[in-house]
Amino acid sequence: MTLSMLNGEPVVITAGAEMLGESLDAQAVRRVPVDWRPPLPGSAEALVLKGHRFEDYELAVSARAARSHEGCGYAILPAARAGDPGPRLAVERGASGWELVWSDASGQRRHPLPDAFDATEPHLWRLRRTGAQLAVAWEGRPIGTFDVAPGAVSVGLASLLAGAAFDMVRLTAR
Repeated sequence: MTLSMLNGEPVVITAGAEMLGESLDAQAVRRVPVDWRPPLPGSAEALVLKGHRFEDYELAVSARAARSHEGCGYAILPAARAGDPGPRLAVERGASGWELVWSDASGQRRHPLPDAFDATEPHLWRLRRTGAQLAVAWEGRPIGTFDVAPGAVSVGLASLLAGAAFDMVRLTAR
């Protein structure tokens, strides 16, 4: 995964993330700490979780999937809490094309994305959380509003299966 969180320069998060952190510490490079979790055995999802917690926020992120195979894609966790990743908004490759998938405690909703949508190309996503509502826009087009639990939450980014790249990540408290 690539995150723009290091003095405006991209940071590549890999299995060597601990070594990267040690190297940056040795060089006294300022950076925003994140909680990175590699895929668990039997799982194909790697997660970067922003440490700060927000009640209301706006997230803007350019994201792209590394591959276009079924099951590949990326996800945003808009309301994570300690020990609970919360709901997940994912762009996944389904059997018939790319889909936007909202998963929460009540189940999963799948929405096909336009035929021309290619998740291996960068796409701008904007999420605005106000109270218990999460408004989602893709490339400036409103997608929908989803219910989320109120209270302070963290925001996470995840890669599905083959990896994802996140660039120009901007998280603003409101």
